[in-house]
Formats: sequence, C-alpha cells, structure tokens
Amino acid sequence: MAPAHMTRPLTYTLTVVLMVGLLSPILSLWVAQRAAEKAVTTAQQTAAAQTEQARRRYCDLLEALLNVYIDAPPETDTGKAVQKEYLVQYNVNQCQPPRLK
Repeated sequence: MAPAHMTRPLTYTLTVVLMVGLLSPILSLWVAQRAAEKAVTTAQQTAAAQTEQARRRYCDLLEALLNVYIDAPPETDTGKAVQKEYLVQYNVNQCQPPRLK
C-alpha cells in the first residue's frame, strides 16, 4: 500500500488523465463539426454570390440586346419574335428596371 502522502498526487494525476482522455475526443468532434459547418456555409455563400453575378451579367446582355431593338425596331416577324423573347427572358430573370418594351 502506498504511503498517505503519495495517494493524493496519484489520485490527482489519474483524475486529470481520465478527464483529458474523455474530453479530448469530444472536443475534437465538436471542433471538426464546427469546421464542417463553416465550410458548408462558405460554399453556399460563394455559390449564391456566383449565381447572382451570373444573373446580373445575363441581365446586362439582355438589356443591351433590347436597347438595340429600341434604336432599330425589327421589321420582320422573326425579328419581332426575337425581341419579344428577349423581353420575356428579361422579365423572367427579374432584371431591373422592369421593361415593357
């Protein structure tokens, strides 16, 4: 049997080792889960920003195409149909400002 003055440090050491051994995996899992959540959130924000940027570029293209038809109105039925489709796409993509022509 160990002397009385040796029992307390041994008990303390065993307690600390057991606590660290039990808490370390739990904390590691928690940190890993937080990192995964942050990565997913960052990826979603990046995808949303890229989608919005692509939509704005498409709106700019449609606006330029529609402006050409304002400067020189189409004379043929095909030209009018193309202009109408550009306008539909402009409005479907919620481009700003809203247009009627």
